[in-house]
Amino acid sequence: MTAETDRLPRRDVRGRDLNPRSLLLSGVLLGGLALPGVQAQAVTPLAQKPAQSAPVSTARTTPKPLSDAEKQTLKTLFSKVRPATLRIEQCDLNQPGACDDPDGIGSGVLISADGLALTAYHVVEGARFLSAQTADKKRYAVEVVGYDDQDDLALLRVSVPRGTPFVPLASARPGVGDAVLAVGNGGGGFLQPKSGRLTGLEASAGPGGATFPPARCR
Repeated sequence: MTAETDRLPRRDVRGRDLNPRSLLLSGVLLGGLALPGVQAQAVTPLAQKPAQSAPVSTARTTPKPLSDAEKQTLKTLFSKVRPATLRIEQCDLNQPGACDDPDGIGSGVLISADGLALTAYHVVEGARFLSAQTADKKRYAVEVVGYDDQDDLALLRVSVPRGTPFVPLASARPGVGDAVLAVGNGGGGFLQPKSGRLTGLEASAGPGGATFPPARCR
């Protein structure tokens, strides 16, 4: 995304039933999964934002390495949740060859059976055309339902077929120190995993998107 691109028309999701503004990325990549101890949760690390957040400590400690049991659990979890993750592409699905070299690439995750998905706002900002690619390399049309640019969050509708796997939103807040699985498209990968520990919560979103503590992934 560049500063010169046109901004999306503001379709703010604040106040809607799903209330994506209250869903925070909690210091991990969108599409990641929080894992307290070694008990896998098939949920995204998105939790409600407190009405009044306490000041966030900037102190950082070196996270404890993942245990062999945690690594194995995350490996198993990856195979289960990868079909629900998305590669979001800035390209016109109706123009032959346009998605062979998309203008921008991001990651997302399906959160409902009817194709609702979450991604970062900076992934879709200014995009004229969007498509989503699933783990089986099939592409589907994307509509931006709404967004909250302050929290760097966007809600999408993806035209996936009925029965496509999805990952429901978390029912509990993650905690610093939880083992985390992230599935995304960074570094030229395609829906590949990274794992580590959650090192911070309540990261603030500023110009250019959300900022998080430095990643310490394995």
